[in-house]
Amino acid sequence: MSRIIAKGTYGIINYTIEQDLDAKTYLVEKNKELLSYAYFNFSSFINNKVPKFGKYEIEEFVANIIVLALIKGDLTDLMNINISYYDFPYNDVSLAKEIIKKRILGYCEIVEENNNVVKLRYLGKKSTL
Repeated sequence: MSRIIAKGTYGIINYTIEQDLDAKTYLVEKNKELLSYAYFNFSSFINNKVPKFGKYEIEEFVANIIVLALIKGDLTDLMNINISYYDFPYNDVSLAKEIIKKRILGYCEIVEENNNVVKLRYLGKKSTL
């Protein structure tokens, strides 16, 4: 069972953040170097430090959330987000939170895991683990 904690649109994207009742919290270490890189060259940050989803608009949206997460130290919203958009003239595309979570975790290193709290280090590149 889950509850919706936020809904919205960002350009062509519709998103919903759902929280499972027994959900984990994903904390992320603050990384000044990555934040500086994103601040001074955001398009390069998107292209080089964000997982690929097959559509630039999705990657830009995810990059914005990653930057906010690196500032706040909390990646939980991104790990619980469902994204959909209409890929004209083809069809509706949906990315379930499990897909997004898997790709984001591929760019992270797990530092520690206790009960329902996972502490991560966002590497900005594919993890070799």
